Amino acid sequence: GIGSVLDVMLKACESLAPLVQAIYNTQSDQTSLQKNDKSMFTIADGLVQELILNHLFKRVKFKAIVAEEDVKVNVQHTPFTVGSLTIASESLITLQVNKAKEAMEKYAAELESMEKNNNLNNKAATG
Repeated sequence: GIGSVLDVMLKACESLAPLVQAIYNTQSDQTSLQKNDKSMFTIADGLVQELILNHLFKRVKFKAIVAEEDVKVNVQHTPFTVGSLTIASESLITLQVNKAKEAMEKYAAELESMEKNNNLNNKAATG
């Protein structure tokens, strides 16, 4: 049911924490920029959104997902990029992105199994 979906989501978010922490520990002009509305954008924003939407949810499609950032993200091959920002191939951030991708794959498989066994979309939509 929905509780199981939320448990998987919590584990997925917790697995992203080391990546976000690595980014904030090395914050610089190479990891952040100011958007047109004067708010800050970090590579964490783009990477987390990419990993959740296109890796965690790659096998399970929800009816609608709201995403704030409109940026092209490459985590398929190094050097990884988020918009105009490039992540050094041998960096701690790249290592953490790779670990996060592995975790998202694991949790994606769990969600896919739930969908096949319990009709996830209908239960998640109706609560």
